[in-house]
Amino acid sequence: MNVFDWLKKLKARKKTPKFFGRIIVVERISEIPDEIGNDIYLVRRAGRDIWAVFMCPCKNNHRLTVNLSSNRRPYWRANAKKGNFSLTPSIWLKEDCYSHFWIDDHRVFWVDR
Repeated sequence: MNVFDWLKKLKARKKTPKFFGRIIVVERISEIPDEIGNDIYLVRRAGRDIWAVFMCPCKNNHRLTVNLSSNRRPYWRANAKKGNFSLTPSIWLKEDCYSHFWIDDHRVFWVDR
């Protein structure tokens, strides 16, 4: 891939619509309501993010609870700055909807099959 192709891809990524709504910080998973819509809930204790909870972008209406604590494996790293949420590495579901995607700046990017 040359530089021009890379710049075109980068520009196209910025045009991808934002999928998620608000980022809501809570102290316990029990504080998260049953209906969360497109919001992202971060469970944060003592300044450390422990869980990210959001609806899977596949539209099959199932909730994902992602571990952000490095004390348990596997774990992901979340970045929630300026109202935008990013998550690395990608989420690859090996059951339910079999989705594979990553989240960058509130946008969902699907991995081609």
